[in-house]
Amino acid sequence: MNPSYFRIKVDLESAISRLEGWNKKAFFEKKQVEYSNAVKEALDENGQWKGSCLYAYENEGWSVFEDLSGFYTSIPAESWQSLAGDSDLVVAGYNDAMPYGEMIVIQGGEVHKEFWDYPEDNDL
Repeated sequence: MNPSYFRIKVDLESAISRLEGWNKKAFFEKKQVEYSNAVKEALDENGQWKGSCLYAYENEGWSVFEDLSGFYTSIPAESWQSLAGDSDLVVAGYNDAMPYGEMIVIQGGEVHKEFWDYPEDNDL
């Protein structure tokens, strides 16, 4: 599993617009789907990811992007800062197959927390 997400404190339409400007390859296609069908819709006929797979929704003033494919893993805080602008942004994720964990917190356009853990020895 590689559950991770990022959320930004702006409305969803603005967040999507920022994401498209920040990552020119952010969207191959956009579809409105139920969460239970998100992975199925993001896979091609051979079961491979079509590209990055984000499931997006708005929650209490935050735009939340669940990264189902792991595409948004290990991006430096400075890059996330450019997406955030002066808005708050949180990135959190892990992958139990590698394993790794990360967390970035940006408030008012400044990085307040940046954590990345990827043990050299993957023997668990």
